[in-house]
Amino acid sequence: MVEINNMKEYKIEITETNIKVVTIEAKSESDAMSIVKAAYEEGEIEITEENDYVDVNYHFV
Repeated sequence: MVEINNMKEYKIEITETNIKVVTIEAKSESDAMSIVKAAYEEGEIEITEENDYVDVNYHFV
């Protein structure tokens, strides 16, 4: 924290959360999660700014 002309400087972290819902057919929840995680990590599923806005949070750092 640095004081400038009687003002204090604060760092604030801003976090946005986006969501994308995908439908997958699988034998179990565990298999479905594994398939979706692999697809996301391989870039087959992308979360873009076109997806639904969910939440924004602000925190002091």
